[in-house]
Amino acid sequence: MTLKDLLNRNLTGLQLKVIKKTVAFIKSIGHGSNLTRLAKIYKTDKGGDHFYTPHYMTHFNKLKNKRISLLEIGVGGDENPKLGGASLRMWKRYFHNGEIFGIDVYDKSLQEENRIKIFKGSQIDKEFLIDVIEKIPEPDIIIDDGSHINEHVILTYKILFPVLKKGGIYVIEDVQTSYWPDYGGDYNNLENPDTIMNFFKGISKNLLLI
Repeated sequence: MTLKDLLNRNLTGLQLKVIKKTVAFIKSIGHGSNLTRLAKIYKTDKGGDHFYTPHYMTHFNKLKNKRISLLEIGVGGDENPKLGGASLRMWKRYFHNGEIFGIDVYDKSLQEENRIKIFKGSQIDKEFLIDVIEKIPEPDIIIDDGSHINEHVILTYKILFPVLKKGGIYVIEDVQTSYWPDYGGDYNNLENPDTIMNFFKGISKNLLLI
């Protein structure tokens, strides 16, 4: 029997959670400014698999020590309430003075902890999103790592970008779904205005004309 098996058999879920949280924090000591390392420690794919963290460090570094409010859409773990929250815990460790909020269509309340609050609802439910915004501090950072469906991403942006703090950062992950038909993308018509890529290209073009 391995140590892991022994712990799982003799400890409660809460005790295991506390141990895992403590171990992760100990591993993170000395790496609090390195998001790539934190992503590995907290087991989120924002690091090695996607290579997002180096870019996040470039843009988020100026906010690292501030009392920011970060809202992430998509907690992870699908319908299993015991799974997910890896990136929220990574953000909590990186933004040590920040408040971290999550949104998911499934109940992820078991992943809540000090400075992490999670709301259950859909990213395309306008009333739900506005209700969340009214309950949290004005967000400095919004990250859409939700359904990745083109229509959802665009609608969520239209609702949430106007409530982002002035000078804040709005991030959309996995925009490759712009070319995936199952997600409403289109690899045949590369000018399709309904894809994520072309929607934001359109915004960029309009800004250049102002």
